[in-house]
Amino acid sequence: NSDELVGLFAMSIYWRDFIKDILPEGSDGINVVFGSECNPSFTYEINGPKVVFLGTGAQHDNKYENMAISSMVNDLRDFAIKNSTYSGIPINNDYCPFQVQIFPSDKMWQEYTTSDRILFPIMVVVIFAFTSAVFITYDWHVSRRQKKLVQTALDKTFNCNLLEKIVQERTCKLEKMNKKLEEANKSVLQSARAQLQHFACMSHEIRTPLNSVIGYASLMVDTDLD
Repeated sequence: NSDELVGLFAMSIYWRDFIKDILPEGSDGINVVFGSECNPSFTYEINGPKVVFLGTGAQHDNKYENMAISSMVNDLRDFAIKNSTYSGIPINNDYCPFQVQIFPSDKMWQEYTTSDRILFPIMVVVIFAFTSAVFITYDWHVSRRQKKLVQTALDKTFNCNLLEKIVQERTCKLEKMNKKLEEANKSVLQSARAQLQHFACMSHEIRTPLNSVIGYASLMVDTDLD
C-alpha cells in the first residue's frame, strides 16, 4: 500500500536562532513575541547580538502595545538575515502561520531617553546661544572690517581728488606765470629794439657834424697860418 505511513521525521527549531547576532552592541531591551492561533507564544528579549528567552506567552509590557511592529514570519523571507539558520525551504503558510511582534521595553526606554528632561533643553539652548554668539561676533568683525575698507577707500578717493585739485590749481598758476613771462619777454625785446634803433639814429646824427669838424681840423693843420 503506497499510502501506508512508514516513518515520521521531526525537527525542533528555536526562534532565538533566527534573531540572534542581528543587532550590534548597545541595542538592548527589544522584546520579540512569536505566536500563532494554534501554538503557544514565545517571548524573547534582544540585547545586542544576544537573545534571552523570557518565557511562553506575551511577556511584553502592555503599555507599549500601541508601539508594536508586527509581520507574518513567512513575509520576512525576503529580508533574510545573512548567515541565518533558515535554509530557504518554503514555509507552509496555510496552517497556523506564525506572527512576529516587536515591542520596546523599559530598558530600551531608559537607554534612549534622558533622566533629566530639563538638562537636555538647557544644553540645546546653551549650544544655540554659543553658536549665535559666535556668528554675531564673526558678523560684527566682518562688518567692522568692511567699514574700515570702505573708509580707507573713501579717504584715498578724497586724497586723490584733493591732490588733483591742488595739481590743477598749481598748473593754472604756472600757466598764468608763463603767460606773464612771455608778455614781459615781448616787452623787453620791444624795448631793446627801440633802444638799438635810437642808438643807431643818434650815431648817424653825431657822425655827420663830427665829420665836418674833423675835415676842417685837417684843413687847418695842413694850411700855413700867416
